[in-house]
Amino acid sequence: MKKYIEKSVLEASIERISISFDIFENIYISFSGGKDSTVMLHLVMNEAIKRNRKVGLFIVDLEAQYADTIKHIQNCVKLYEKHLDIHWFCPELLLRNSVSNFTSFAFAIVPPFNYFSIYPFVILSSTFNSIK
Repeated sequence: MKKYIEKSVLEASIERISISFDIFENIYISFSGGKDSTVMLHLVMNEAIKRNRKVGLFIVDLEAQYADTIKHIQNCVKLYEKHLDIHWFCPELLLRNSVSNFTSFAFAIVPPFNYFSIYPFVILSSTFNSIK
């Protein structure tokens, strides 16, 4: 049976995020640039800024996202960059191809590739900088 509480979803979310910051030394979130992860990013970053803490931000770049999604991700990263530990990851993935009748899958990246010619802004990524 459901148990209803006298809190809005927003109030309960903020409370849970605050509790997470109380309990955990390191906070990491995954960010796709979609509406749900954008809301989560803003809520978590409000708490992080209040507490002067850094948050790990994990972004999986499929190289198949819309240009506007990438721009949105870049804007969010710039907005909070002082409080973020950015891990922008661009793996070789086999993706479902829904735009072709001839092939069911597509590779997001076909090596060899020149990473900087694809997305020069990835220099912001601490993960990328540590492995180059």
